[in-house]
Amino acid sequence: MFIVMKRCILLVITVLILKTDAGLTNFETSSRDWFNDLFRDDLDWKLHRGQVTNRHGRGNYLYLTTSTSNGKSAILESRILRTPKRGSCVSFWYRISGKNPGELKLKRMEMTGTKIRTRKLWLREGDQGRAWNFARVSIPPNPHTRYYQIIMESKLGSGRGGVVALDDIDLDANHPCSNSLEKRGFVVDFETKVTAMKNIRYGDHFDWVITKSEARSSGTGPAHDVTSGTGHYLHLST
Repeated sequence: MFIVMKRCILLVITVLILKTDAGLTNFETSSRDWFNDLFRDDLDWKLHRGQVTNRHGRGNYLYLTTSTSNGKSAILESRILRTPKRGSCVSFWYRISGKNPGELKLKRMEMTGTKIRTRKLWLREGDQGRAWNFARVSIPPNPHTRYYQIIMESKLGSGRGGVVALDDIDLDANHPCSNSLEKRGFVVDFETKVTAMKNIRYGDHFDWVITKSEARSSGTGPAHDVTSGTGHYLHLST
């Protein structure tokens, strides 16, 4: 109850100075859009330079390591945002590497009355390689709440030398993610009705089936989709 009251006070204060614009945070200067959580985690994301190097080969990025903090969680939260009519879009670069480094997930948090609700929108866990990876996540609108926050949360694993890092978070708080791909094609993530592509009726033997990771049968198929880690993908089973 005390934490809820504190968050309500912070919500009122922040709403008074809300801005409607957003943009790129590359951590080379102080961020006005992203902050370490004050109450709900075990440690803070650290501004770091070197060792991993940011995705450009130099400069700052956010960093966690299992070497000193295994099993603990760290939460990065956006400033409080007004809920747009059409949704929002956030893209970022991440690195999760090493033996049992843990997980990174993105959630939307909103307050309705005195209740705080969260919804997981994206997840990656385990070693994703030593390279920086790109992610883009659509934040769906909710007509039942006026304000929301985006939460980037990592729970570190038990491996030694594991790394979780973030860089170049780009937030468009007023528009959903575009389905265009550099104006040369389209992106289909299979989360809504597909109109751009379809199974052919004749000339093949099977149809592609839209599957969700939780609904895998007979132990076949990937554990997660590539878009969010919690969504749908196309699947064939022999």
